[in-house]
Amino acid sequence: TGVPALTQLHLLPPSKFPFSDLCLIDTPGTNAILSLQHTSSTLRILHDADLIVFVTSADRPFSESEKTLLQTSIKSYRKRVVIVINKMDVLERQQGEDHGEATKKKVEEYVVEHAGDLL
Repeated sequence: TGVPALTQLHLLPPSKFPFSDLCLIDTPGTNAILSLQHTSSTLRILHDADLIVFVTSADRPFSESEKTLLQTSIKSYRKRVVIVINKMDVLERQQGEDHGEATKKKVEEYVVEHAGDLL
C-alpha cells in the first residue's frame, strides 16, 4: 500500500539523552483493513521488546482484535505492559454539564478492570 508497516523512532543526539540506546517502534494497529498483515508485523518484533506500550482507543477500548492480541500473544511473552488510552479528547467534546467527564471515568474504570484479565 506504500505505507510502512513499522515506524522506528531513534532519539538524537544520544549524548544529551540519558537513554542513548532507546528505540521506539510504532507497530500498526489491529483494527485496520489489513489487520492480519499488521498483526503479523507486530508479532515479528514483539519478542525483542523490553516494554510494550499498548494503545487502546477511548471510543472503543479493548476491541475484539486487541483482546485477542493481548490474550494470545502479548500475554505469552510475559513482558511489561503499559496501557495508554488514546482519543480521550473525543470524549471531552460530548455535550452535557460535565463535558464527557463521566464517560471518561467509565472508560478508565473499564480499562483498569479488564486489563488484568487480558494480561
